[in-house]
Parts: sequence; structure tokens; C-alpha cells
Amino acid sequence: MTMVLRHSSGRVRWVRSTELAGPLGFALVSAIAFIVVRPPVGDLVAALARQSAAAAGVGGYWFGWYAGGASTGSYSVIVPPLSALMTAPVLAAVCAVAITPLTRWLLVGSRRPNHAVWVATVAAAGSLWSGRVPFIVGMAIGIAALAVARRNLRVLTVVLSVAMSLASPVAGAFGLLAFAAGFIWTKSNRETNALGGLSAGLTIGVLALWFGTPGAEGFDVGSAAICMALLPLMLLAHPTRPVKAAIAIAAIALPVLVVVPNGMGSNFERLFYAALPVAVVATGRARRWVTVGTVVPALAFGLFFTGADLAVASAPTAKPIYYSTLAAEMHRLPDLTNHRVEVVQDGTHTAAYAMLGVATLARGYETQADDQLDGLLNHGTAVDAPAYRQWLLDNAVAYVAATKAPVQRTAELRLVVDHTPSYLHRIWQNSRWTVYAVRGATPVVAPPGHLVRMDQDEMVVRSDGPAVIELRLHWSALLAVQELPADPAAATPATLTRDGAWTTLTVDRAGTYQLAGRWLPSR
Repeated sequence: MTMVLRHSSGRVRWVRSTELAGPLGFALVSAIAFIVVRPPVGDLVAALARQSAAAAGVGGYWFGWYAGGASTGSYSVIVPPLSALMTAPVLAAVCAVAITPLTRWLLVGSRRPNHAVWVATVAAAGSLWSGRVPFIVGMAIGIAALAVARRNLRVLTVVLSVAMSLASPVAGAFGLLAFAAGFIWTKSNRETNALGGLSAGLTIGVLALWFGTPGAEGFDVGSAAICMALLPLMLLAHPTRPVKAAIAIAAIALPVLVVVPNGMGSNFERLFYAALPVAVVATGRARRWVTVGTVVPALAFGLFFTGADLAVASAPTAKPIYYSTLAAEMHRLPDLTNHRVEVVQDGTHTAAYAMLGVATLARGYETQADDQLDGLLNHGTAVDAPAYRQWLLDNAVAYVAATKAPVQRTAELRLVVDHTPSYLHRIWQNSRWTVYAVRGATPVVAPPGHLVRMDQDEMVVRSDGPAVIELRLHWSALLAVQELPADPAAATPATLTRDGAWTTLTVDRAGTYQLAGRWLPSR
């Protein structure tokens, strides 16, 4: 059996379908197993939470995590709604499988396309089992963008490059690097490569301006050193000049990303085990075993992270069912509507999804937002008790829940469990959990306002008259207010203003007011 693939020169190339049978079969088995097992790895938990937000109708502002401080668009614009339609595991699995034939299409006419397809398939499987849903979707779209760019299809290149960055800014940055390398070192299709790179880069820039940057992502020096050591190994394969250019750009970017705080950070590691090895094997001019051997350490590096993610996912606290008794207790607690719950970080992140709809969470799982908003809980070997109290008050936390079976004894967990401060009062426990009440907890909506309800997509506040109401919501230009019932023709007798990091609602008369996110910022 054969299939038709067209080379960039226009010549038709015939490829035996049996050449794809092995990697495609592997990808299908991996994808089906992933859908069935659905491992609760951290990144999949985050994707499921975003899926839940999209299904709830969340717009430009999300009330479910970080007191509204987690940006919706910096994570992904198109993956959450697609996940709401297909579910995040299915979406990721489909795109992981698609990477195999898309890579083969991209590499028609290259030196070793079949070996490179195997590398891409294994790398995609590793990303899949780590639950990197936006990244997998973005990479699949990005491979398609590079493939159509080789064929000089400019409109499609622009459309797919924009979609790539909308799916995953990380994948968009990698695509930008690939287009830049192609522009620098190839004479053909330079305008198309320029259009693709500009489209990807401008989209990332617009997202940053529109939704804001989520904070810095750390990059461990040790991991960066491993990445740097992988580059000269790849050069032993003698890849083509565009690939060498990409390697050179990566080598220059590495120390910058380690030293200068930025949103990419450790995400840059993925370039070294999910992208560069494919290009190196496809174009390497050294002997076959040498070429393949130069990328084996990079693949092993990536699969190490996948193994670590799966090891954490095997812990009892990583299973959503582990939270059932905690959820049942939360339903019995008073004053939960106008307060948040802090589920102490323990090395897993399942609470960020399992507790959605049960309680409004003080935190979630987005590393950049967590470091930016809750850095005192993440840095250092101990959490200062007075500072922790202030953090609880600032975030309107009334209850703190701590597991008895942590994967990691974080500094916050040690403070809460081993050195319980006087302002935390234990009110309930079972074999899995201990729940503490916070003395003098601050409400989300301060008097004279009354919180009617707060869901992932909206907050409804009632006022008995003209008032200035303090809200424990992080300020955003994408947060809007209107009086209920809504009257588009009438001016809203309410305004939102910034008070430091937080938000103040000013109303001119008694009424019920809805706060919700919008996609266009206020002027």
C-alpha cells in the first residue's frame, strides 16, 4: 500500500504506508491507553480545570483560582473550549496521534524521515503522558504550519502560526525559532518563513499585552546545564545549516532564560527533547547509528520527567476520589460562600480540579501565577506564621485543609500541621484530612455588600443602598460589572476601581450586581 505526499519542490513522492505503520500503531496504542488510564498528572489536572472553566462559560476573568489572579489567555485561548467539546484527555490523545503523520508530511524529502518520525512519536507520547495538553495541541498545529510553509502556502502558514500560538505560547515560541532558523539559513521560501515567524511572535505579544503576563517561570541551573550539554551531542550528527542555526539560537537563549526572569523558564527544556531531536535525526548527515545516538540522551531526559510525573500521579492524594470525604465536609461548613479554601500543597495538584464546584480555591495549579501571587509559600525552607496569616486574610481564606498522606512535605504543610499557629483552629479530621478554621477570616465581599453567589464565571453581589464595597478579587481590566436584571440601554450605576492588587465596587443605588469577565479590556 502507498500514500501520496508532495515534496516542497512540487515533485510527487510515494511513501509506503507501511513506513508509518509502526510509529502510528505505537501512537494509537499510547493514546488509547492514556484515555483509558487518564493519569492524574499535574498538567492534565490543570487542563481539566481549564476545561471545567470553559464549560462554565468563563470569559476573560476566572473566579475559580487565585482570587481571580490566574489569566485565562496566557495559558491557552483555544484549548479550553476545545477541551470542553472533546475532553482534555481525548483532545491531547488525538493531537499526539496526529503528530506522527504530520511529521512525516513535514519531512518528505529529508535524509531520514522514518527515523525522525519515530523520534517525534516517542517524544509526543512522553508529552501526552505528562498531560501537556496545550503544548501537544500547539505542536501538532505548529508541525502543520511548518509543513505548509515548506510548500510556500503563505495564507495557511499565517493562519496555522497564529493558531499555534493561541493553542500554546510555548509551542508558538518554538515555532518562531524554527521559522527564524529557516529564514536565516535557507534561500527558498524566505518570505513565507518570515510571515510564519512574525505571525507566531506577534500573536504571543498580543496575548501578553491583552491578558497580562502570568509571572516568571523558574529555570533550574542544573536542568539548563543538561540542556546545554545536549547541544554539542546533537551537532555530532552533522545536521543541516537551518538546524545548526536553531541549535545556536537555543544555546544563546539558555543562559538568558536562566538569569533573566521570564514566562518561558523551564518550559524551554521541551525544545531539547520534543523538537530539536526530530530535526537533527531528519537532517543529520552522519552515519545512521551516530545520528540516532546523538538524540537518545535528549529523549531520555524528556522521558525522565514523564516518569517523575507518573510517579507522583500514582500517589493516593493524586486521585480525585481521595477528595470525596473532604468535599462532603466542605458542604457542611458555614460561611463557605463568602470565603475561600486553601488546600495545602503536598506535591500533587489534583485539588485544583477535584475541589472546583465544591469550594472557591485560594490557589490552583499555574506555576507562574503561584509564584507571582503566593511566592511566600513556595520559596525558602519555612513559611513565616505572621506572613501566612496575612496571606490568609488577604485571600479571604476561612478554612485550611491539609492531607495526612503528602507526597512532599512542603514548607506550608510543615507550618500548618507540625507547628500549627494559634490563629488556626482544628475543626474536623479523618484518616485522610485535617481541616482548620481561620480565626477572624476576611470575607470575599466585605460589608455593606452581600455575596449572593460566586461561580467560576461570575460573582453576584447585592447592596441595600449606595455603597463602596471591598472585594477580595485581583484587579483586571477584563472584569466588568452590570446591574441585574441587565438593561443594555441603561447606564450601569456601578463602577470597578483598582485598590492596590484588589478591586473595589462602588454602587450608586440599592440593587443586585453581576461581575463577570469580558474579552475586551475597559478603557
